[in-house]
Amino acid sequence: DNGIFPQSTVYSSPITDNGPIGSWTAGTSLPAARNGHAVAVSSGRVYLSGGVGIGLETTVWRADLAGGTVGAWTAETAMPAGRFRHASAASRDRLYLLGGFDGSVARSEVYVATVSADGTLGVWSAMSSMATARFMGGLAFDGTRFYAAGGFDGTLGMSVGESTALTGVLYLSEAATDSAFSAIASSASWQYGTTFMFSTLAPNTTYYLRARARGLTGRESPAMTMPPLATLPARPSSTTPSVSMVEAGSFTVVYLDGNNAAGTEYKVEISTSSDFYGAILSDGFTTDLSTSLTASTANEEYFIRVKSRGAGGRESPYRVLGSTRTLAAVPAGAGFSGVQPTGFTLFWTANANAGDTLYEAQVSSEANFASIAATSSTLETSALFSGLISASTFYARVRAFNGGGIASPFSAAISTETGLDIFDP
Repeated sequence: DNGIFPQSTVYSSPITDNGPIGSWTAGTSLPAARNGHAVAVSSGRVYLSGGVGIGLETTVWRADLAGGTVGAWTAETAMPAGRFRHASAASRDRLYLLGGFDGSVARSEVYVATVSADGTLGVWSAMSSMATARFMGGLAFDGTRFYAAGGFDGTLGMSVGESTALTGVLYLSEAATDSAFSAIASSASWQYGTTFMFSTLAPNTTYYLRARARGLTGRESPAMTMPPLATLPARPSSTTPSVSMVEAGSFTVVYLDGNNAAGTEYKVEISTSSDFYGAILSDGFTTDLSTSLTASTANEEYFIRVKSRGAGGRESPYRVLGSTRTLAAVPAGAGFSGVQPTGFTLFWTANANAGDTLYEAQVSSEANFASIAATSSTLETSALFSGLISASTFYARVRAFNGGGIASPFSAAISTETGLDIFDP
């Protein structure tokens, strides 16, 4: 900064053959102002990391150096954590960050990222920390060893220095969907450590794996191949609507593959209990993305879930798809009992409807029910009608409603005659 504000200006100066430096000239400005940042050069590129801008920054920028000019700045893989007044150094293929201040305390961590042939940075990895946390210190690197001198530990200035040799091997792990590795699905990039977690892989897919090592001189080992491994199947995804073709005794469940590979199997289960405790109905596994199921009860709420099964019989967790209610069935077996001069009882059977089904019975003196003489709504399977005209023909029919208020068709109409009055007119 200029003593007050962070700056974005960039200057460069040539070093003449006999040692002195030349005139300073302005280069491409930083994308944003910084102070307390660190700078290092690797293979003709300059890398600027961290510092303070709007706040404590994790940003890393890269610019090409050519003929004394500084090219455009490009954002690179961000630092693992915000730092300022830290130190930075670089080799031909690695960038290092040491120490710094995190806004609260001095830090001792050391991080490294690989520098690829095009200058892009790989994933940051932690190396052995410095013996003493420090910032605002000096750092030198001779290609094989780091030298840290002085600095501030957050309380006192430091006179102690420390050094460490650069050791270790970098590893590259790769996953592909074919044994020839013609299409790399995921790569770890070069990094320290013999463990890598592959991400963004497709579920229920077989991957071929290999790894190789690279030493400090840049020489690489032959690739070591590992046995192929299949990822677990993912839960199927839901779609809207998830149920179609609802009838009194069946319905169809629809779902999405959840990005599983072709050949993945799916199993739909339904139950009248939301926790699927007790009887569960299912038609087994299928590769289809829809399943038609036979429901045992009309006008019943069924809860639905689906899971997938992949290679080796491994199954995903369930995806709950909500619930649906089957339609009410047409009441059956209608008949009359207790016929009197002014009324009768109409009865019927539930025909597999649930016990809480609502029924509507209608009585008319006309076979086409153009006018309704009496109506009865009931949860029972019979209805008593009274106050009708004696010695007359009456027609009766009944229908059922499911819990959603959807009515079934009426049953076939039946008829009877009321008796004669027992009193003289």
